[in-house]
Amino acid sequence: MQVVLPPFTQRLLAALMGCAVPLSPAVGQAAEARVHGVVTDSAGTALVDAEIRLVRGDSILELVRAGSDGGFSITAPASADRIVARRLGFARREFPRDSLVLRRDSVIIVLAPLATMLSEFDVFASGGEMDAWLRDFYARREDNSFGRYFTRDDIRRSGKHHASELLRQTPGVTLSASRRFGYVVRFRGCRDAPMIWLDGNRLPGAELDDVMNSNDLAAMEVYRSSAGVPAQFLDRSNRGCGTILLWTRNR
Repeated sequence: MQVVLPPFTQRLLAALMGCAVPLSPAVGQAAEARVHGVVTDSAGTALVDAEIRLVRGDSILELVRAGSDGGFSITAPASADRIVARRLGFARREFPRDSLVLRRDSVIIVLAPLATMLSEFDVFASGGEMDAWLRDFYARREDNSFGRYFTRDDIRRSGKHHASELLRQTPGVTLSASRRFGYVVRFRGCRDAPMIWLDGNRLPGAELDDVMNSNDLAAMEVYRSSAGVPAQFLDRSNRGCGTILLWTRNR
């Protein structure tokens, strides 16, 4: 049986259907975007190994390092609120996510050198004046035998560029050539990468050499299993495949 609607109802339905907006494509397009660009100094010289972060609050969502030409490409999820660019010896810069995502051309990020450039030197703490962010590292180095600890002196003496190479002599650690950069680190019995924490921020799925080179490291601590990992850095999703804590020199 065919149902015939009153003329008023027919006109109302037609008006409502005319106002309908297909939401799916717009939502898909806004979910994430790709940002391409180059990082230079004020003279236009490419800044190799400059760090580009996608950040939400205090959490790092994505992190890449600029290549030999200063170029980078990073996925910007909709949940990110800003993009941070930094490199040792230069003032960091921050941009709202949308200010770069909405641009169709390549982005040029210029970093200014810090006002005072000093050559490398060692600082020896006295009477509890040690920087707070390293105090816990040295405390664990003294009391926690489950970890392997690398100080800035250890890192400098090694002469290694890739942070992964510091682990070459560590029992139970294997290094294999990465298709992207440096080496892939795996602990015995695990196919998954160890969980990486950078200055207290968790970087799920990251490879050590994609995140850090030894020149920017102040300290590194390595736990080959969940044993001994400080409580604030335990992560059940890691499946016992180890944890690496990185502390940077320009924190």
